[in-house]
Amino acid sequence: MRPIMDIISFLKKEIDKIPKCIFVIVLSLFFDWSLSAQTYNVSYQNSPLSEILLDISKQYNIKVAFDHEKASSIYINKTISESSVEALLKKLLQETDLTYEYRYNHYLIHDINKKQSSAICQIVGVVSDEESGEALPYANVIILNDFSYAITSSNGLFSIKGVKVNPIHLNISYIGYEQLDTTIKWTDANIKLDLKLKRNPYQLASIVINGRNNEVIDMRNNGNVSIAINTQKLIDLPTVTETDVFRALQLLPGVNYFENSTGISIRGSSSDQNLILFDGQTIYNLSHYYGFVSALNPNVIKDVQIYKGGYDVQYGERVSGIIDITSKNGDKEKAKVYGDLNLLSANLTTEIPINEKISMIAAVRRSYSDIYATELAENMSKKSMSQFINDPSTIVNITKPSYYFYDYNFKMTIRPKKYETFLLNSYGGKDYYKNVYNGSLNDILISGDDKEIWKNYGFSGSWQRQWNESLYSDTQIGTSGYYDESNSLSRIDKTNSPEYLSDYLPFSINDFGKTGYNDIRDFHISSKFQYQISNNNQLDFGAIVRHTDIKYKKSTFNQLSYDDIHFAGNIASVYAQDKIDIRGNITIKPGVRINYYSGNKNFFFEPRLSINYTPREGLSFRLSTGKYNQFISKVASVQETNYNNSFWVMANNREHPVLGSNHYIIGATYEKKKFLIDVEAYYKTLKGIQEFVYISEFRSNYDLNNFYEDNRVFSISNIRPSKYIIGTGKLYGIDILLKYSSKSYTSWISYSYGRSLYRYNNINSGKEFNSPYDVPHQLSWTNMYSLKKWNFGSNLLFTSGSTYITSNVYDDAITNVNRTFERLPEYFRFDLSANYNMTISKIRLKTGVTLMNVFNSENYYDVNIKTYDFNANTFSQTTLVQSQSFGINLFVHFEF
Repeated sequence: MRPIMDIISFLKKEIDKIPKCIFVIVLSLFFDWSLSAQTYNVSYQNSPLSEILLDISKQYNIKVAFDHEKASSIYINKTISESSVEALLKKLLQETDLTYEYRYNHYLIHDINKKQSSAICQIVGVVSDEESGEALPYANVIILNDFSYAITSSNGLFSIKGVKVNPIHLNISYIGYEQLDTTIKWTDANIKLDLKLKRNPYQLASIVINGRNNEVIDMRNNGNVSIAINTQKLIDLPTVTETDVFRALQLLPGVNYFENSTGISIRGSSSDQNLILFDGQTIYNLSHYYGFVSALNPNVIKDVQIYKGGYDVQYGERVSGIIDITSKNGDKEKAKVYGDLNLLSANLTTEIPINEKISMIAAVRRSYSDIYATELAENMSKKSMSQFINDPSTIVNITKPSYYFYDYNFKMTIRPKKYETFLLNSYGGKDYYKNVYNGSLNDILISGDDKEIWKNYGFSGSWQRQWNESLYSDTQIGTSGYYDESNSLSRIDKTNSPEYLSDYLPFSINDFGKTGYNDIRDFHISSKFQYQISNNNQLDFGAIVRHTDIKYKKSTFNQLSYDDIHFAGNIASVYAQDKIDIRGNITIKPGVRINYYSGNKNFFFEPRLSINYTPREGLSFRLSTGKYNQFISKVASVQETNYNNSFWVMANNREHPVLGSNHYIIGATYEKKKFLIDVEAYYKTLKGIQEFVYISEFRSNYDLNNFYEDNRVFSISNIRPSKYIIGTGKLYGIDILLKYSSKSYTSWISYSYGRSLYRYNNINSGKEFNSPYDVPHQLSWTNMYSLKKWNFGSNLLFTSGSTYITSNVYDDAITNVNRTFERLPEYFRFDLSANYNMTISKIRLKTGVTLMNVFNSENYYDVNIKTYDFNANTFSQTTLVQSQSFGINLFVHFEF
């Protein structure tokens, strides 16, 4: 109970800090919804019950399932006015031999004296896109008249056993597709189904399709909640450069918005504490182009789901959140070529069906600002200071970095049998960054030259098989990695400075520089299984073995080594989880994950539990808790001025601890007609977080020769110029999502209140301070509207300014660091977009424009500070990175 009481205590203390306008908006929404009463008025004269039920379903957005043939034979003459769906159905079905039950968010209409057949059948099936044959992962498959359901695997497979009803009433749903509601009569005890969904609404004799076309985000509720993204609709959102899944995720509550990075901060945690899976492979770096572009090509992504905490035992090795991405397999029916061209990059993708059993997809993407820089690229690379700091002892730089990137993807899918798949998957990408700048103070010239290269890569092979109606397996072997190398040179030239400034170093020209690299390599083999014990009981279990090798080195221009580490270790994990459904409206998922880590030869026990309760249609409550451990992590180096100012390390028995966290989450979802509201409160603890502090290479309050020429002073006195410090953290807050969806219009408002607080014994004498990811308030409002061939979108964003360090004062042994902090100004921007769909010959085109930062708000998203301490004189060099000012981006998407 202590963590829950802490949440209440923290929220009481912080609630007064919430901007009153936001508080009033959110409160009024709750107030209006709670007082509004729905009245159900219907009047029918000699109408078939089947038509009445379809009309009620459409008019009041009620999910109703029934035997179409029997309902068509019953005629109704009634006028009804009731305040609840239950009362409406009860009166409607009076004087018939039918009744209703509520199961799996549907009202099931069936015979009062329903008799089940003594025969039993088993179902094995696949759900796919009707046009391309692309398998649809994590689709919902519900047998409405048997109170059982399944969720498809990553390759669209599912199984249901012990089905006693005949005919079977199926409902299949997947974000971005129309729901399929159909009845299937069976004679064989083993049924194999090939279910295909379409993107456009249609109606056939025995199949009724109902649904919304414009869904962009969807709540997947399977005991704990994930949010799914419809990747096909992302192109209709305003984008800084191009369609980007990770930018879209930042429009969700609990996902912090940082303009300069596609790295995801979930609920105040650093990006390395999130597990990013791309077809089961771990992605270690998410950014291209100084963080403005995602490292994953959007054209190859099929499905995205995000867990913000309390996730299942199949996910491990991270302590914050999960982003699970599934890529396309390639069209099985016909060859496709499509791509994008915008003011920053070009993108080309092809899908090729080689034969009935083999298909492939390949994609390449490259920016071209190094060849030709458009006005957009120039605007994005602009770094300026304006009038933000007016300290006369501060040098202000205006810089214009240059960079470019490329990436590639390839995937081959082999289907020797209908329910067996082999996958070969590879991806890679590389960035080149260069920044040259200069400034002056009192005739002292300061210049800099920063260079950096970083890359991602991965390759894997997978074998997926549905063995029978009970057992599914997915085995993978693969490797992935990340490499970063940086060089930074600063020159202080005091040749023309006055004589009284001679204390600024003994030489006329003084060079200071550092080099560093970080290399992480990962090899893994995993097997995961799903075993269907019964329709109400599913066992998930599996194992994974991972070998990780990490190198990190940082040294000064004069070869003084700050750190040089090379550490490798193995992680072996086994897990099991039981998903138990009770009465169709309670789901309990107890589970445990056990890890063995060779780095410290210890076992780590991770119990987890989630419970979901749905008392009636559209309303659900949930809670989850669990323990999580992380064996590799990024260490922050806040004194760095490079683009990537943190680096990966591996836990050991010395300076790098295993990162640990406990999650406590409680939430509720209410959906009625076209509206949805979701609220979730959380509390997380962190232990083992790290920071890398070091005596700056720009300091000279020592014997300069001894300090920079060799390591003698450190080996003799046992004092190093760098140190890892270890701390703890606590994170808490509340996320609110309000969503409206109709056929042509979707809108959602997300609001997050959250705090992220760190504590280090070595910083400010152990006092608690705001982490770099502490953004108390974040509000976004997204709108999308379709009108014939036109699509319009808008984003409004508001966030509290992030925290940055204004000064570091530390002793020679780095046993204590005294810091002062400031916040950047609050961030506000408003973007608009429009695009038009057309066909020229056989080429389908979507061309559009995005107006970025329409009100030209002056925003800042990062600050870099170098402090020079020469004898009795100190000055600083500050570079504040300005956000995108008003800009226009044009794009063309083509397909043939």
